Amino acid sequence: MPEDPRECVDAVLRSLRDAGIGWIAEEIDAEILAGRQVEREIRIGSRPVQREVATEEYTSSEQLELVLRVVLEYAQVAHELWQATTDFARERLNVGEARILDVDTGQFIQPFSTDFVIATEKLEAIVRSLADECGISARLGERISQHPAPRSLLRVHER
Repeated sequence: MPEDPRECVDAVLRSLRDAGIGWIAEEIDAEILAGRQVEREIRIGSRPVQREVATEEYTSSEQLELVLRVVLEYAQVAHELWQATTDFARERLNVGEARILDVDTGQFIQPFSTDFVIATEKLEAIVRSLADECGISARLGERISQHPAPRSLLRVHER
């Protein structure tokens, strides 16, 4: 395991780019570059305490936490979004099966199979293990498997 969590961050981002999903790496880079907003209390002389919003850089550990959470959430959300879409097509549009056509090859592809679900569960275990090794698992905690987007999508479809 590298000494600095930033080395892990760089390795994961490089892997995302090499895998052809560099847009996820770019999104993570942009989030890290933007920093996080924090509220601070400041006192100038005898004036009452004032609050200000400031931007702080993420620490290396926080960057790694962000990377791990985003990678796992993309896998989980993509699968749930596909499920919600196919369920919607089946129930509301009376479509028996939703398929994706690869226009280059003319072949239909199935983006998420049972193997994908198993792989996502393995990915979550790997992410949790890596977080433990890096000492960020306590902060990662429940947030690692929070993914509200599909639930809100499902509520929209129920209306």
